[in-house]
Amino acid sequence: MKNIRPIKFSFAVSLVISFAFLLITFWIFYKFSWDANAAKDALSTTGSYYGAAATLGAAIIAAYLFNDWRDQSVGELKSQRCLEINNDLFQIDKLVSNADIFMQVLKDKNDDQLFSLLGENIATINNDLKTATTVFLNRIEKDKSYLFTSIESTYFDVLKGSIFDIQNILTCSPHLKDDFETFTRYSLRLKEYKERYNHSKEILDKYISYN
Repeated sequence: MKNIRPIKFSFAVSLVISFAFLLITFWIFYKFSWDANAAKDALSTTGSYYGAAATLGAAIIAAYLFNDWRDQSVGELKSQRCLEINNDLFQIDKLVSNADIFMQVLKDKNDDQLFSLLGENIATINNDLKTATTVFLNRIEKDKSYLFTSIESTYFDVLKGSIFDIQNILTCSPHLKDDFETFTRYSLRLKEYKERYNHSKEILDKYISYN
């Protein structure tokens, strides 16, 4: 029923009521053609029923229009909230990508001075990442019960875990020289993050594209 446009629905209800009244009118003329008074009384009674039916039809149309407006408003609100969450998530991904550039250089360089400089840059990015993550998680926590199903909320919880894992590794970056085991773990966590990020984006895009 939600797929029916309000104008079409209103027209269909009006048409059904009018057609029913027309059929009854023809039936009355056929049934009581021998008695004008009887036909007149029947038409009067039918007119009363038609008025009641028209009132009921108007109420049905009004209820449908209200529900359509409400669904549209809820959909638009969800779309706006998800767009805000999507923007927060985009900022997180941009910071993760920037940090990864330095991490890849860090893995391949042995120069102590360069290593220290890269570590400082990663630390700065990680601080920004923590701030962006806090904004993202606060918005998710505030709206997830309203915006998402329980299963969809679980995906965001898993994504949160991946982001925290990356933050923890980035925090240790100044001490990762020749620590190939940690770099390997970082690569695995980054891969997990990307998969969960893409899945979360699909959920958000579904609601953003509501209209």
